[in-house]
Amino acid sequence: MYEKIKPWLTRKHPAPEKEIPQSEEERDRIDQFVNCILCASCYGACPVLARNPDYMGPHAFAKLERFMLDSRDERSLHSLEEINNEGAYGAATPF
Repeated sequence: MYEKIKPWLTRKHPAPEKEIPQSEEERDRIDQFVNCILCASCYGACPVLARNPDYMGPHAFAKLERFMLDSRDERSLHSLEEINNEGAYGAATPF
């Protein structure tokens, strides 16, 4: 399921010939997500998975947020809505 979020930079335009610069403020916006080591601690502790096996888990959404906030990414701002159709908001469902 993790691959459904497309955990990589998405570009609509051809790859640039050189690096895409990023300001310190732009980098600060994604730092907490970039620093995630995908240890799956949050996934293992997530109570939603017991009642909704289709829930992707917090690690997947942290990665999606990382790329949606990245100034170099050109994916649609509707990426989260597209994934929501597959049970993304299991955590918001009452017990």
